[in-house]
This record gives sequence, structure tokens and C-alpha cells, in this order.
Amino acid sequence: MAPDGGTRLDAGCHVDAGPLDPVAVALGKALLVQYQCQNCHGLALTGNFDGVPSPTAVGGTAYPPNLTPDDATGIGCWSDEQLMAAILSGVDDTGAALCAPMPEFGDAGMSDADAWTIAQFLRSLHPIHFVVPATPACPNAVPDSGTAPDAGPLHPDGGHRGDGGTRADAGPDVDAGAVDSGGPAADAGTGSDAGPDADAGDAPDGGTDGGPDGG
Repeated sequence: MAPDGGTRLDAGCHVDAGPLDPVAVALGKALLVQYQCQNCHGLALTGNFDGVPSPTAVGGTAYPPNLTPDDATGIGCWSDEQLMAAILSGVDDTGAALCAPMPEFGDAGMSDADAWTIAQFLRSLHPIHFVVPATPACPNAVPDSGTAPDAGPLHPDGGHRGDGGTRADAGPDVDAGAVDSGGPAADAGTGSDAGPDADAGDAPDGGTDGGPDGG
């Protein structure tokens, strides 16, 4: 996706992360649901067209982007390292600070290995072409500042929603029960229907194979 939302001009830059580890995908799904990422990015993780309140964005509204692996509007062109930096440090694929309420999950105790599994889960989703408005500049956001910038409570069990942001329902909840690592991108239009309900399920207790820190 473009750093501030919208559509990339270089949409032919797809990153091939290779085969996905089903154990890592299941663990990443469980963590994503645990941290309630769907509350901002939409139940299908295709982004939030309505936006959420942001204390750091110009105009007071941020538009959480599409997290499916679509090249033009999602994370299809992001490397694992860029995805992990966004999750752990709250920066985009250019190193610029993301607007609140995007947290820096590294400050909440998330490990590199956990962030890597979330990246694997996001790559397992079916790519959905869904454009959200570009988020305005965030002059008050500081990348990797040590704390999430005034974005409300953050904890693993309660997730993070900022200060009462809108829950974006871009379609039914995501489900990683079966890893979908290919196939053509769907077009979500303005009301994407991206599959069955999101359910963390019974994530395996085992670790990941080949992730950071020997995860």
C-alpha cells in the first residue's frame, strides 16, 4: 500500500515470501485477534474507509489501511522486515511514523518472533483490492518514541481501539483455517465480502519454524 493509504503506482512490486508455515500462520492469526487489529482495520482486514479518531493526524482522523496482500492497495509490496517494523515500531514502509491509534506493539512486549508470525498470517490472506482514503500527515507522531502517542489503552487482552474509533466492517471476519497463499485478487468495491468469520480458533501451542529469534 502507499505509505499514507490509497493506491501504489508501482503495483508490480509483489514480494514473494516463499512457502508459508501453517503453524506460524495459526499463531499469527491468534495474536492478531488477541490484539483486536480488526477493530481498526476492519473485520476482513481490508482497511477502514470511515476512519478512526487520531490525536496525531491532521484533521483528527486516520484511515487504517488494507492489510491483505494486494499489491496496489495492501501489503503485497512490503517485506517481512517492513511489516515487522510497522507492527513493533509504528512506522510505514518508508520509515515514517504511522498515525495514532496505531501502537508500537514492541513497547507492549511483543517479540520479533510474534510480529513475524502476524506478518505470515497477513500473507496467507486472499488479496483484496480495496482503497481507503489517504491518512493526512501526522506531525505529532514520533517513530519508535518508546510509547504509543496518546492513543488510548493498549494491552494484549483488551486490544487497542484508540479513543472510541469506528469499527470498520469491510466484510465478514477473516479466517485463517486454510492458508490461501495464491489466487487472483478480489475487488472489494465499497463493501468487501472477504470470507467467513474471524476466529482465533485453537492456535497451536508450538512455536514457529524459521522465524526471527529462532521462533
